[in-house]
Amino acid sequence: MVDSRKMRERKMDKEKLIAICLAVWLSVSATCAAAQTMDTVSGRGVDALEEYRQLGIGLLLKEGQEYLLSGMEDNSHILRAEKGATAMVELTEQLDEAFTLFDDGKHEQAFEAFLATARAGSPEAQEMVGMMFAQGLGIEEDQAQALRWLERAAQNFQPLSMHHVGIRYFSGQGVRRDLQRGVMWVFLATDLYGEDDSPEATRARQDLENMMARLSLREQRQVQNAVREWKEENRTAWRTIERQRQQQEQMRQMQRQQSTQDSE
Repeated sequence: MVDSRKMRERKMDKEKLIAICLAVWLSVSATCAAAQTMDTVSGRGVDALEEYRQLGIGLLLKEGQEYLLSGMEDNSHILRAEKGATAMVELTEQLDEAFTLFDDGKHEQAFEAFLATARAGSPEAQEMVGMMFAQGLGIEEDQAQALRWLERAAQNFQPLSMHHVGIRYFSGQGVRRDLQRGVMWVFLATDLYGEDDSPEATRARQDLENMMARLSLREQRQVQNAVREWKEENRTAWRTIERQRQQQEQMRQMQRQQSTQDSE
């Protein structure tokens, strides 16, 4: 059963969320602006905004969000950051509404709300849509659609989805069996979990250990190479998401300290 409260840790207030979103967007936008300058100098004239769209994380523009760029100047990364932060807050509010419906047992309405938010680019919503398809909650069970949405969330750096996608490929559940691809996804999930001691993170580490034991040394090296290649292909997004998770962990620590002080 999907545990919606464990899958979301959204306790920070709107002002803190906006600040974090702005910081992340400004960092990525500045990187893209620098890349555009370097490419122009070298004569390639690559459109950095296109690279920006393709970084592959939920914090950035996804399918259906192109309207956020209307009326922008091409070199205005500050404006992009502001609009991006606003969009993230709107998505967060929509996601909260979807989780409220889910928690109230209104699964059909929750599914429609998650689906709309997922299509707008929310990785958490994409993950929930995949889980609900997998379990037949609010929608008829469809394992092919479950894999499609979970894999989209995995591409958007959701470790739980990475874990689930890895298990599906490793076991051949609803997809052609691919041991190495399955282990790669679980490997990436454990990397993103880092020192997280949650049950989900612990299970991912246990599964990775068991899965690696099923591979030959040659296959293990191939998996490690595949993980390095995936990280390299997504290096800017990977660094950004790691910074975001560090910021979120700092916020949670501050909240725990505040809660402890309030109880004393």
